[in-house]
Amino acid sequence: WCAPCQTNKKKVYPSASVKAYHDKFIWVYLDTDKKENAKVVQMFNVSSIPHIEFVSASGKSIDKAIGGTTASKFAKKLAQVLKKAR
Repeated sequence: WCAPCQTNKKKVYPSASVKAYHDKFIWVYLDTDKKENAKVVQMFNVSSIPHIEFVSASGKSIDKAIGGTTASKFAKKLAQVLKKAR
């Protein structure tokens, strides 16, 4: 039902600029409407969607992206997150 989420899934994530980062992240999608995801929603203070939380291997939050975006903006964000993670 989330229009920006659907746009991200259909246009942003599969775009050529974002595809270059597909193997550099582990991608996990959680439905915030499901009760079994409530703990994660609370842990990362999700109050609006889309909410993309970038998490280190140890589970620490590195950065986040909230709201709809374009492929080029999201690719830029992914590059920034990789720099922070190093």
